[in-house]
Formats: sequence, C-alpha cells, structure tokens
Amino acid sequence: MKNYYRILNIRSNAASEEIKASYRKLAKRYHPDANPDNAAAAETFADINEAYRILSDQTARARYDAQLQQENAPRRSAAPNVNVHTAVRPVKPQRMTLQDLEAQAQLEIQKAVQAGVQAQLAAVHERAYKEGYTRGSKDGQAFAAKRLADESKKYKQQLAKSARNQSELEEELFARDRELAKANDLVRDLRARLQRLQKALPLDRNDPVAATIDETKFRTKELENAIADIHISADRLQTSATAQLNDRYTQLKRRLAAINGTLGELDEEADNLRAQHDLQKHLYQAQSDDATPEEQTAQMLWKHFGELLSLALAGDADAQNALGELYYKGDKIARDLSQAVYWFREAVAQHHPAAIGNLGKCYLNGEGVRRNKSIGLAYLRQAENLGATTEPPRKP
Repeated sequence: MKNYYRILNIRSNAASEEIKASYRKLAKRYHPDANPDNAAAAETFADINEAYRILSDQTARARYDAQLQQENAPRRSAAPNVNVHTAVRPVKPQRMTLQDLEAQAQLEIQKAVQAGVQAQLAAVHERAYKEGYTRGSKDGQAFAAKRLADESKKYKQQLAKSARNQSELEEELFARDRELAKANDLVRDLRARLQRLQKALPLDRNDPVAATIDETKFRTKELENAIADIHISADRLQTSATAQLNDRYTQLKRRLAAINGTLGELDEEADNLRAQHDLQKHLYQAQSDDATPEEQTAQMLWKHFGELLSLALAGDADAQNALGELYYKGDKIARDLSQAVYWFREAVAQHHPAAIGNLGKCYLNGEGVRRNKSIGLAYLRQAENLGATTEPPRKP
C-alpha cells in the first residue's frame, strides 16, 4: 500500500493548507512539461496527484488512515518484544491476564467496526455524490433550456407587436394619401372649369356670371389653402411616425443586444455543464466492469483531467492555464478554442504570466476570438514584463 504522506513529504497530521502547498510544489517539479521523455517523473507526478486526491478529501483521507493503520498493526504485533541488549540483560516475558486479553480483543473489535463504518460512509458519500451530480447536471440543462425558450418567446412577441404598430402607421399614412389625392383631383377639376368659364364669358364685373367666376376663384383659393394645410399635417404625421419607428427600432436593438448577451451566458453555462457531464460519462465508462481496454487505458487521462478541472473551478490559476492549453492544443482531448480562451481569461484575471501570453497568441492568430493585432501584442509585452517566456506567434 502506498504511503501518500511520504509521497507528498508531509506529516500524518498535516493540515489542508500544508497538503495543498506541498502538492503544488511537487506538481510543478515533476510535471511532464518540465520533464519531457522522463518516465520516472511521469510516474511520480501520477503518484502525487493520486495522493493529493485522497488526502484533500476528508472522507477518503479518514478511510485511507484506517486502512493504513490496519496494515501497520500486524507488523507491530508480530515484532518480537525483546530489548536490544538481550544478550547482556535478558527480559523476562510478561504473562497477559484474561482481562488484558479481553481488553485487546475489545480494542480490535472496535477498530474493525470503525473501519467498516468508515467504509460504509465512504460508499454512501460516493453514491450520493454521483446521484447529486447527475441530478444537478440535468436540472442545470433543463433550466438553461427553459430560460432560453422564455427569452426567445418574449423577443418574438415584441417583434410581432412592433410589426403591428408599423402596419397601423402605414395604413394611416395610406388613408391620408388617398384623401390628399382626392383633394388634388377636385382642385384640378375646379381649375379646368374656371378656365372654361373665363374663355366662354366676358369679364364684366356687373355680370352675374362674372360674380360667379370670382366666387369660384375665391373658393378655389380656399381649397388650395386647405390642401396646403393637409400637406403640412401629412408631413408632420410622417415625421412623427418616422421618429416613433426609429425610437422603437433603437429600443428593440438594445433589447436584442441584451438578449444576445444573456443567450451567450446561457450557452457558456450549458457548455460548462456539458463538459462536466462528458467528463463524468467518460469516468463511469472507464470504471465499469464491461469497459473496453481502450476505455481502461484512457481512465488515467480522464482522472487527471477531472482533477485539473476541479482545481480550475476552485480558482487555481496554474490549473486554469493548463486546462486552456489542453483545449488549445487538442492533442489528448477534442480541440475547443472557445473553451481555451475562456480558461486563459480566468487565469489572466489572476495575472498569470503564461496565460497572458497564451491569450495574446489567440488574439494575434484570431483563434477563439476576433483577430486584433494591437491587443495581442499588448498581452505579449505584459507577459514578457512578468517574466513569461513567449514563443513568436505563428502567421495565420
């Protein structure tokens, strides 16, 4: 049985902070990137991760301590109870009384019962964790889908309402145009009749026909003024309607931008849930009894990937940058540039030099983000100032 305390170089009663600090120090020293083509370092790195996974979990640590204690107990009892200087001064063996034997048997029974209880608690905890994780993943996906459907429904209703308002305004303007066309036809008809009367009748002011012509001219002038007023009103109505439509269009654009932002956040949450769900699925397949040899071979990869993801979600900048590099390279897992940029940005928020350089390369090459040379060079300069070694960006 492996001694995880010796592997992490800590005491058996070490606190959580001491365990975490020792793990980070040893993980950086024996990381495969720092020791390429070194099988011994890779094996040591795997043992370090396994030890940290057990000792960082209180339940798993208690179960491991009980097993370690049981394994070491027979060795202590089997050792001969003799003094080093038996050749000089022999020690008379002590006879154990019946009470001592009963006490020892009671102690052994208590240890066995305690170990059994710890094993049962660990099994219940693991089963509850698996069931809770599966249920939480399904609930999160259902919530994201429901929220996306609600936001899409609201947006469609707003678009339909805007279309109805625009249709009503267009109908009103069309009715005004028809009234204006009728008025113009009436004016043209009156003018034509006036011209015919002027040609057919003499211009005698005392003649009743001339008076009728003057009255017709006066009324024609009134009609022209009324038509001008109608034109002015139509222009004002059109200007007001255009302004209302522009305002409404601006509001809808802002609302659409907000909805797109919300949809982006929901997509990001759904991607994280989907990634965790895929990880759990791979782990279950690899640990099942009917797993294929390929799945059993990939078990260690997904186990380390799960530990790396847990550290990244806990806020470890090194783990976040390492996870981003895995998604960026895509040599062991499927390449996902959007996930790579996401984890690089999480590490950049904690001023991680290597993550700053990686994000600068993404901006220079336009990978996962819109290509921006000035932002990419600024990130690379900042990474160099912090001491990170950055490779020259490749040309897209």
